Amino acid sequence: MNHSTLTVPLLALLSLVVSCDNATEPADKPADATTTNEAETEAENDAGSDGNRDDSSDDGGETGSGDDGSGDDRGSDGTTTDSGTDTGDTPNTCGPPGVQNLVDTPDGPAYADIVDINGDGKQDLVVAAFGTFTGFGVPKGTVKLHHWGSDLSDWSSETLIAESDNVAFPNQPKAVDMDGDGDLDITIPTGFFVCTFIGGRDCGGVMWLEQTDAGAFTRREILPNDNLLFYHHMEVVDFDGDGIDDVVTTGEEMAGFLGGVSRAETVWFKGRGGGDYDSEPLPISQGLGSFPQVLDVDGDGDLDVIGAEYFNEDAASYTWLERTADPSTSNPSGTFVRHVISDTHGPAIQFQIVPDLYGDGVMRALGSNHTNTAKRPPDAEESVLAVFTPGSDPRDAWSDTVMSDRIVSDSNLLVELAAPGIFDYGDIDGDGDLDILLAGDGDPRVFWYEQTTPGSFTQHVLLTGMRQTGGARIGDIDGDGCNDLVVTSYEDNVVYVYGR
Repeated sequence: MNHSTLTVPLLALLSLVVSCDNATEPADKPADATTTNEAETEAENDAGSDGNRDDSSDDGGETGSGDDGSGDDRGSDGTTTDSGTDTGDTPNTCGPPGVQNLVDTPDGPAYADIVDINGDGKQDLVVAAFGTFTGFGVPKGTVKLHHWGSDLSDWSSETLIAESDNVAFPNQPKAVDMDGDGDLDITIPTGFFVCTFIGGRDCGGVMWLEQTDAGAFTRREILPNDNLLFYHHMEVVDFDGDGIDDVVTTGEEMAGFLGGVSRAETVWFKGRGGGDYDSEPLPISQGLGSFPQVLDVDGDGDLDVIGAEYFNEDAASYTWLERTADPSTSNPSGTFVRHVISDTHGPAIQFQIVPDLYGDGVMRALGSNHTNTAKRPPDAEESVLAVFTPGSDPRDAWSDTVMSDRIVSDSNLLVELAAPGIFDYGDIDGDGDLDILLAGDGDPRVFWYEQTTPGSFTQHVLLTGMRQTGGARIGDIDGDGCNDLVVTSYEDNVVYVYGR
């Protein structure tokens, strides 16, 4: 793959050259609904010319869980998308969230997590923001904790990482007990390639915020934020089976304007207990990308790693790393073999196993690529969200079905943004099945996909006019039994919660 043609991924590059002041005011928009029948198209794709296998077998074993126009023939993948509307025939107890609530207006919000961080029985929001680019150096990021009061329009905030802490590009926060003391801490991976390109310093790091008392947090570093490789997501899991949690992540680098090699290295940091982690990463493999997921992909009882690829000289779209030997004294890293799930969707941003997406017990995955078909020259691959199903041997290519319709990045003379962005899955409308929330990122829309019958999804537009959206979290924040949606916009400097 020629990385010189790649666009810059999620939420970052536009901040380098244009002001956020000219962004279009976001607004609620009625759904422009399109329907895709995934179950029918999977049958059409079985044993196709690409060697993809039948999806009737679930040899992948147990999996991890997530936290999420007119018709046209889509051609070679066998998927047909038809125009349609929500008939309301499905008995919903909640209905889709349609009330927009403003949580905060930080500079450059990017990622979010929903969690009851202080144990008071009410869900909170953790939001990481990149800050404002002024053209004279790397922006200083922030991380804030938001608590809701009487309802979802009433929020108070506290700062966990301030601009004065000099943390560049704080990425996906995740609440997890890092030190085994029974309360929740927050992981904060950091960095992006622009630090080196324009800031003259490296800014990648792996850190976490220790909750020492209720509401008090102390910064802990596994890797200080001065590393060449940048990190977007941390998986906290007992990776070597010693009963102590470790950290698995992927460090990435983008080739410079004057040359070099783009690369991605998936590594793990051994945990010693009590919040102590080795600072020397143990290599797992070259490959994967910003949001690795650790789980047993092939059902053999050990942990593998799966994900999308973008910053990697030999990148496929989606790959997984099979564990063939456990970490040991003689082989501290363990041994892993890389398998290509798909190399037909171009550069990609997220891939996540969904254990029971259709409610039929079959392991499937969702994948969002990250392309731009509006630039000149355009990327060859359409910007899509797709469902992937392994065959009898998950080491072979997986069958895929495109579920999105006409996701297209904005055309901009200065910056080439890619789409779509990150996603989450959960029951959005309260009818008992799984739906999907998708950030358009380079496409200035946010989508949600309603599962109307098993394997059949209707694409709805939640809102328009918000470029470089992120957040994309699903959860019942106000405790009314219905899931709410969290959306952020880097350019518009807003954090929204959609409720009822």
